[in-house]
Amino acid sequence: MWVEKYRPKRVSEMVGNEEARMAIGLWLKGWKPGKKAMLLVGPPGTGKTTLVTLLAKESGMNMIDLNASDVRTKDKLEKRIGEATKTLGLFGERSLIFLDEVDGLLGRSDYGGVEFIKDAVKETQNPLIMAANDQDADEIRKLGSSCITVRFKPPPPREVEMYLRSVAEGEGMVVSAESFQGYVVRAGGDRSEEHTSELQSLRH
Repeated sequence: MWVEKYRPKRVSEMVGNEEARMAIGLWLKGWKPGKKAMLLVGPPGTGKTTLVTLLAKESGMNMIDLNASDVRTKDKLEKRIGEATKTLGLFGERSLIFLDEVDGLLGRSDYGGVEFIKDAVKETQNPLIMAANDQDADEIRKLGSSCITVRFKPPPPREVEMYLRSVAEGEGMVVSAESFQGYVVRAGGDRSEEHTSELQSLRH
């Protein structure tokens, strides 16, 4: 699949959100216990999860990945990441804790999930990054004082088109400028892998 073949292998290969990527990288590099968590907010497909995955890889850190909307209660969060917030690796190495979709924490099944995260930020021995799609969600406002918020935007159309051109060249394809522009417009700024899948369909 071209989606996997051309998925960014390094942070520097990502498209869009350059300032956000730099800010998060600097935060992670200088992280120490007691610092605020990082909260990435933006529409789906803007590279939040990909960035965290690549940062963990490039930093040589084990990534502990959890979808917060699937484990909304304090007890479940404690069970899944409680130990990770309190301990380091055998040789003192740190892990990168990533909680995705924290804007899905609240609801009928929520029992202290947000409070657990706010306490974990104060006590964790490992850096904690969270991601959310809805910047206006109540959960985001409740977590705000515990986090540094960085906003993600869909990549500019021009950058997406340049990315698609590089994929086409890598596959030896000749595609008109109108076709490239059409893919970008139809995708509406969604992630590059959606564009890549559509471009691949031309080969079938």
